[in-house]
Order: sequence, then structure tokens, then C-alpha cells
Amino acid sequence: MSRIIKSPLVSEIYSHGANKKNTENEIKDLENFKKNIIKDTLLKQKNILEEANTNAQDIINKAEEQSKNISEENNKKGIQLLEDYKNKGYNEGFEQGYKEGYEEGNEQSNLLIQEALGIKNENLNRRKELLSDLEKDIVDLVIDSCYKIVNRLYDDDKEIILSIIQRGLDNLTNTKRLIIKTSSDDFDFLDMYKEKILSMAHNVEEIDIVLDKNLEKGGMILETLNGSVDVSIDTQLEKLKLILKDLLDSE
Repeated sequence: MSRIIKSPLVSEIYSHGANKKNTENEIKDLENFKKNIIKDTLLKQKNILEEANTNAQDIINKAEEQSKNISEENNKKGIQLLEDYKNKGYNEGFEQGYKEGYEEGNEQSNLLIQEALGIKNENLNRRKELLSDLEKDIVDLVIDSCYKIVNRLYDDDKEIILSIIQRGLDNLTNTKRLIIKTSSDDFDFLDMYKEKILSMAHNVEEIDIVLDKNLEKGGMILETLNGSVDVSIDTQLEKLKLILKDLLDSE
């Protein structure tokens, strides 16, 4: 069974295309666009946190004020009951009335504070969910932009394929024979540059370019007796996508 070797980094795609002025401008525009999105995200994060803290603090202040008023009112009731019972000589009734007034005020105060804390926690959880969604949107935007830039590079200059193959060859052990499976879109181009590819492959004496109908445009698989490596453009971008999402999930 062939041994699958880890695919080369997709960074080669950008280094090859960076020589073109149009591509440099597109990449700069993309970077500026990403910076603006991240800046907006941080601003929204700050506003959400400030709003959550303000709302929660207002509710807590209100709860404390109401608690104070309730306590004062119930204290007055207790004192009034005290006077009534004292006037009637019911000392036992005085103690019970004061205790009931205090317990009622304390219970209402605790309920208001718990309600305020619940609203604050709800706002904080909402903020976390919003930030998580924004981060995922940024990753999707970066990946989508990478696809567009790479496809533009590919359409403007197919020699980028040679650079990708070169990086793929660096991950293959010495071999005498190399088979390059490719799509119908790239078959003629690779067949025309077969000799150049042969010169890039150290110790390789024979190269075969094979059409694989299962591969799409930009799809390439390098095969040797010792193993194979998928250097397809889509494969490289998918691996980049997984790396970015793993980084996001690990935070």
C-alpha cells in the first residue's frame, strides 16, 4: 500500500503569485479588509461588554435601592407593631411582627439581586456567542478569499503548478520513476513541461503524466514506488482551512 506523505504548505502559492502587481494589490486589499473586520469585531466586543456591565449595574443598584426601601418600610411596620403590641402588653406579638417584617424585606431583596445577576450572566453569554460567530465568519472569509486569489493566480499563470509540484517533490524520497496524475484541464500543460519537471526531480529518470478524470482543475497527485502525495490546490486550501479552524477551536 502506498504511503501518504504530508502535503506541502500552501504558502508556496502566494510566494509564486506575489511577483505579479495585480495579485499584490489584491492581497493588500484582502489584508486591509481583514484588519477592518477584526477592528469592527473588537469594537463590537467592547460595546457589548460595556452595555452588559451598565445594564447589570443599573439593575443591581435598583435592586439595592428597592431592598433598602423595603427594609425601611418593614422596619417601620415592625416598630409600629411593636408600639401596638406594647400598648396592648403583647410582648410576644412584638417580637413576631418585627421578625416577619425583616424576613419579608430580606427575601425580596435577595430575589431582586438574583434577578440582576441572572440578567448580567445572560448578557455575558450572549456576548461570547456573538464573538464566536464573528470569529467563524472571519475564518470563512479568509478561506473564501484564499480560494479566489489562488484561482486568479492559476488562471493568470499556470506555471504556478510547477512550483506546487516542486514543493511536492521535496517531500518524496529518492525514486527512479515518477507518475503525475492530473486533471484534463492541466494535462496538456504538464505534458508540455515534462522535461522541465524531470530536471526538478533529483534522481528521477522517468516521468509519466497520467490523466485522471476524478481530479478537477488544479488537482495533482505525485506517485512513486515509495509513496504518494496529493498536491492539489483544493487539497492545500482545505488543509489550511482545517488549521485555521483548529486554532479557533483551541482558543
